[in-house]
Amino acid sequence: MKGGAQWYVRGTEPEIAGDVLFACKIAGLSLANHRTGAITYLSAEPGREGDQIATTEAALATFSGSVQLWLGDADVVCTIGPVPRWKSTLFDFSFDGMRPREAREVASILDRAQTRVDHPTVLWLVDYVGFGVEYGPAHTWDGTHAPAWPAPPSDELPERIQRYVSEHFDDPERAVRVLREWRIPYESEPPNERKLAAVVLVAQGHTDRLEDGIRIAAQDWRDLLVAGGVANRGWSRVIDTHFGV
Repeated sequence: MKGGAQWYVRGTEPEIAGDVLFACKIAGLSLANHRTGAITYLSAEPGREGDQIATTEAALATFSGSVQLWLGDADVVCTIGPVPRWKSTLFDFSFDGMRPREAREVASILDRAQTRVDHPTVLWLVDYVGFGVEYGPAHTWDGTHAPAWPAPPSDELPERIQRYVSEHFDDPERAVRVLREWRIPYESEPPNERKLAAVVLVAQGHTDRLEDGIRIAAQDWRDLLVAGGVANRGWSRVIDTHFGV
């Protein structure tokens, strides 16, 4: 199979690359080759084009170039670079040479990883014969397609958040409604899974206490992450522990 996925992240802040690659790692794409343990990027140096160069996870935080991710023995080459015209960063994942099952699994991993990134993003599949699905806006093939900001909002809660609320809250129907309708006043995007999880954890099963977290986020959503225990580097593992994978 030959194809891939394009993932645009609005903004060019330092460490966007680290955020996206870390989200991919947590969702199931390894930064390290499982046989050698090496984290590598592909050299663009004249005479060494395509050579695997050892690097570190920390060094990838501000990386620009082609890095290798791994799904078992299959490598997924991700080319990272800024797109000044759209003030965004492009992560171009290549599925070239993968079996259809592997490519579908990578696409699913990328879709899961996207929910773990705080920056506004859009993801779509490219030239993937037989998949029949695109994420993101329609586009042409002459290089003029641009991401649409913001992505269309959704009132649907992540499945695992809704399941947790249904099982643990004193008034689950009202709690789900409150979470679906919640918006942070100074943001154009609906709250992502991390912020939703923080509000739910702050409430501790009490529907009335959802408003506590909502009020905190209205001042500064970073304070909400602290209150919910999902502010630090291991936040995704906290969410997985409480809500399931």
